[in-house]
Amino acid sequence: MRIREYRQLGLRNYSILSPPDWFTVGGRVSPAPLLDVSALELWLLWLYIADNAPRTDCLDANPETLTSHHSQKTRYLHLPDDIWAEIVPLGEQQSTIAILSRSRYGMIDFGINQKRVARWTTRLINRTKAWKRLSGMREGV
Repeated sequence: MRIREYRQLGLRNYSILSPPDWFTVGGRVSPAPLLDVSALELWLLWLYIADNAPRTDCLDANPETLTSHHSQKTRYLHLPDDIWAEIVPLGEQQSTIAILSRSRYGMIDFGINQKRVARWTTRLINRTKAWKRLSGMREGV
């Protein structure tokens, strides 16, 4: 699924992290952070975050399009939610990410998807900062 083409259809069972100019920010759409790493580095860091999340399976990961599709089962009812991600290059050493997290079943999600997107984005930002520190240490050696 191409996240930019997602149509919200009035449902309340999703959350989107959006790069500038993809969606109108507000409600279930949050602005994506601009990160000072290459698109490929960000994609690899994203896969690390998603693959290490509990109850999560990778359904597809494409290094050519820098996209992925994961499924995570909810904690108590074990219902599957889908998480699509797409890395957006903004320059040689800057990129951002688009994320769509959506409940597979039901019309509302009780805020689960928004919390997941926020939690995974925070982890990604922290992992990116750690990666930059390590990269700087390697270059200084």
